[in-house]
Amino acid sequence: MTSRSRPEIVLTGLGTACAVGTGCPALWEALAAGRDGIRDIERFSAAPFRSRLAGLWPRWDRANAEACTALELATESAREAWMSARAPQAAVAPHRVGVVLGTCFGERYGGFSELARGVAVAIGAEGPCLTVPTACAASTTAIGVGRDLIDEGAADLVLAGGVDVITREVFAGFHALGALSGGKCTPFGASVGLTLGEGSGFVLLEGLERARHRGAEPLAHVLGYGISADAFHATAPDPTGGGVMRAIRAALLDAGTLPGEVDFVSAHGTGTEANDAAEWLAVRSTIGDQVPISSSKSLLGHAQGAAGVL
Repeated sequence: MTSRSRPEIVLTGLGTACAVGTGCPALWEALAAGRDGIRDIERFSAAPFRSRLAGLWPRWDRANAEACTALELATESAREAWMSARAPQAAVAPHRVGVVLGTCFGERYGGFSELARGVAVAIGAEGPCLTVPTACAASTTAIGVGRDLIDEGAADLVLAGGVDVITREVFAGFHALGALSGGKCTPFGASVGLTLGEGSGFVLLEGLERARHRGAEPLAHVLGYGISADAFHATAPDPTGGGVMRAIRAALLDAGTLPGEVDFVSAHGTGTEANDAAEWLAVRSTIGDQVPISSSKSLLGHAQGAAGVL
């Protein structure tokens, strides 16, 4: 069990913008129907690359690449989460509202703190404003950090999530690593390689008592989280799954949850041989081999800093 008591933190708002459309209803309908958002790239020429597919936000399918900004994409989902939680009616002082944003590439490889601040301005938040740059784990780490801010009394409401945009440079980088699949990715499947995606997603976090007091519906409880680092390789995971095992065990301990109580694992599941093998080994070693496991990347692509929250 956890070492100390703390307030229950719940999620009361959701917002998304990704390869299958804008808004949570669009995402859920696509997931339920098994409809993916992976298609040919038209934003830039992908002729030199092994793959010409990506999970692009439909609003930008044929957009000029220079017009596609991370701030616009992030703001789209941040506002949905904010409004769906009825946060404007929560009567919380602006300096008690925080923002935690996860991203790999920021606004074209810069402007990381400015990106988080732009989201804060969009919803009128004047409290803690943090950027989490932990690569593909950034947005899920952001949710954990948001939980901590409320737990420590630094904020009453926290908007947490992540964003990343596909550019030609990002695509070329993954191609140079040899990580791209020639077709659509199949996490834990026969086809090896990932499909890049883009998107943004945010959740609104608050204490359970506050949510109940204002009549907000808790959509989920944030029980615990765990973070770790492989310290193995710049881009490849530890093949023994050691880092993932540590993160899983830390999350279970933080939540006071036993492995047998886990009903489902939403995996990173990039579709690459190195990741999927190590991740499954870690899950099997900590939770068991009977728990259902899947990855949404076959439908959304790998949305980088937004992958976890989506």
